[in-house]
Amino acid sequence: MVIIMNKIKNKIIKLQKIGRIERVYVILILLFLSILISSAATLNMTVTSPSTNLAPNSGFETDPLVDYFTYGKGTFTWANDAAHTGSRSTKIVSIQPTGSYARWMGKTDKTSGQAGSEYSASVWMKSISVVQYGKLVINFWDASLNYLGGTESSGSIRGTTDWTQLAVQGIAPSKTAFVRVEFRLYGPGTLWVDDVNLGLKTATSTPAPTPALTPASTPASTPASTPASTPTPTPTPAFSPLFNLAPNPGFENDPAVDYFSHGNGAFTWATDAAHTGTRSSKIVSSQPVGSYVRWLSKTDKISGKAGNEYDASVWMKTNSVTQYGKLVINFWDASLGYLGGRESSGSIRGTTNWTQLKVQGIAPSKTAYVRVEFRLYGPGTLWVDDVNLGLKTAASTLTATSTPTPTPTQEPTPNPTLKPSGSYTLFWSDEFNGNTLSSDWRVYGGNQSGATSDTLFHSNMVKVSNGQLHLGIAMNPSNGRKYIGGGVDNLNSVTGKLTQGRWEIRAKMPQGFGADGYIGLYKSDGKWPPEIVIVENIGKRPTIAYFIQVYSNTLNKPAYDVTQVTGTTWNTGFHVYTFEWDNSTLKWYVDGNLKKTSKQLYPTVPMKFGMGAWSGICGSDWPDCASSKILPAYLDIDYVRIYRKN
Repeated sequence: MVIIMNKIKNKIIKLQKIGRIERVYVILILLFLSILISSAATLNMTVTSPSTNLAPNSGFETDPLVDYFTYGKGTFTWANDAAHTGSRSTKIVSIQPTGSYARWMGKTDKTSGQAGSEYSASVWMKSISVVQYGKLVINFWDASLNYLGGTESSGSIRGTTDWTQLAVQGIAPSKTAFVRVEFRLYGPGTLWVDDVNLGLKTATSTPAPTPALTPASTPASTPASTPASTPTPTPTPAFSPLFNLAPNPGFENDPAVDYFSHGNGAFTWATDAAHTGTRSSKIVSSQPVGSYVRWLSKTDKISGKAGNEYDASVWMKTNSVTQYGKLVINFWDASLGYLGGRESSGSIRGTTNWTQLKVQGIAPSKTAYVRVEFRLYGPGTLWVDDVNLGLKTAASTLTATSTPTPTPTQEPTPNPTLKPSGSYTLFWSDEFNGNTLSSDWRVYGGNQSGATSDTLFHSNMVKVSNGQLHLGIAMNPSNGRKYIGGGVDNLNSVTGKLTQGRWEIRAKMPQGFGADGYIGLYKSDGKWPPEIVIVENIGKRPTIAYFIQVYSNTLNKPAYDVTQVTGTTWNTGFHVYTFEWDNSTLKWYVDGNLKKTSKQLYPTVPMKFGMGAWSGICGSDWPDCASSKILPAYLDIDYVRIYRKN
């Protein structure tokens, strides 16, 4: 500020030859400018011109190894055979396998950063015979060179392509001290990089402190009444334990079947530490600080779907880790092209006992596969166990014009059959008149596949009364199980082995935190998959109905085609749920409105129809444990009608 004011004084002296009035105006203008500059200083604002390029040696006209370093399998050169401007660029000729990458990157402590500031980066890339693609990355590091997170460019360059500009933006997280740019080449091929630009898009402003306002006195509020049916849930990983997509999650079988490793270190199937069971995966790393080694699931092992939100968690243990361990979830297209990913915000470092890390990510457009990675940055030893990958939020087919009208919460009254799409004839039905269950139904007993190990099924929880079938959930003080549940299927009837048809059910889902109501189709011989979830709803998410097709992917592993529909509270009233299976096309309806259409992804095999209610897996996301205060709870069925195509 002293320098600025001295410059202003010098300007005023030079104005002595100007007329008096003109001098006054000029002085006022200069004083006004000084006030603006002073205000910026008071705000502690980083004032950076958009033209200020923070990237060192941005055109690579001098040796890049002064400011950048390399990582991966390939040849890295300061090239003179191609340049976007000038006469030089950096070059990668990569021999990395598909699914991994080689990279040039700025030295981690080269470019200072500031938490809360938004940075923009761009670069020009040229490629020859790139099997996957080139990407630009911006990431952030703290003062101890610990990785805080980063963002890859949504655009990419692949194949043989002339100079193309990629851009990316990122907001520096808390504790940011440095900003780094990376130029990644996924898979084999040749990539040139030139004219990188890193700039401050939005600076963090820290206003001068002002006296805190004294809040007006607020009358003591009466806590909002919490229904007895909702106990406080224990913080848990946000995924469905019933749908763990991770292969070999406890590593009790050889991980090399479903996972592979990358980086300089020793990767073993360990017996010297385990979170549960007797085995884990282990890394003893010799990587330098600022780079990482990793175990990662095979890229085409886990099917994914664009728009779905996935949750992952894992337990890690460390010994003498200089930097940290991280969990990563990322997404790939059908050609194994990388689409983006997320690292866990939490990490584990030093020597630490088993600690759980979590991360979430929304699958971008064209997603075909989801992959999990367990990264160890810098040297040290890391154990990994009990990975879980689940679907948190499915891409919904519900549109604003198709929101179902909530059904009044009243006892069911007979209603006409909804008009089927196509030409169907009623083949079998049960209206549940009377007080006994038809012999066409088979009552579940003991354990049931798909339900939780906390629930024991028993005929006592299957009742017919008042024109309805009631499948109950109750506390179970004996047999070592928390709950007793009710369920039935129609395997013993003429409709227990259908390969096409139309199933229509009028039902109300069970109420209360921890309750799970299910209606669907299973393979008649008991093998799994396939499975069709006509509808499923859990009490902790009463406004979401799930429609699911479970099938085997190309690797003969379970895969899930999931849609969720919102728009009402599904367990407070009756709704008509309809499923049609017709010539390899599957359709789901609610109250006569089409909600989901899918191609049949499983072989045509005989399927039985089943329904059930249960609870359990305490502290989990699906369905969690119900409280005795809300039990018993019931899945109420008004009717089941099964049609076959004419």
